[in-house]
Amino acid sequence: MKNKMLKIDVGYNTIGRKPLKVHASEIGADMMQVALYAIAALMIAVTAFTLYAQFTSTNSTKDHITDIKMLDSGIYELFSTQGLRSYTSIKTSSVAPTGATPDHLKNGAFITNTWGGNITLAPAAPNTFTITDPAVPKKECINIVLGTYTNFLKVKVGAKTLTRATSATAPADAATGCAAATNTIVFTHG
Repeated sequence: MKNKMLKIDVGYNTIGRKPLKVHASEIGADMMQVALYAIAALMIAVTAFTLYAQFTSTNSTKDHITDIKMLDSGIYELFSTQGLRSYTSIKTSSVAPTGATPDHLKNGAFITNTWGGNITLAPAAPNTFTITDPAVPKKECINIVLGTYTNFLKVKVGAKTLTRATSATAPADAATGCAAATNTIVFTHG
């Protein structure tokens, strides 16, 4: 049986002016190359998207940790400059429009976090206040708790409460407390 030749009129060669001939097996190889290039391009695109998602998630977590710390110190300064040593009158609606709240969290009479949850402020005993941060995704929750618990009297998430004294068990406690798909973190000033 002779080799099957597929005659494709792609022009003439420059030497003998005969039509160029292409083997059928060469066409299959070209299709394989195209498929491999497409797969490689798809893998590069998926990798780039994954890295971008991780980068933006990490930044939003770090930014949120900064926002919570700024809100806490802003409230402390606001009440100190007014000569108030008691937080019994603290309300979200009265603090939200002030300079104590980072501008990008202000939403009229509300303080809205990165994930759309309305942060609430409330008095707490003894003579302190809480910042309740709802709708925090599990993925960010652990890092937020671990990035803030040493700055507060206590940080509560789920059934776990972390304090400066619980540093040895903090990672495990944060992971256990942040078990839900979305979590509420309560920061107690102090």
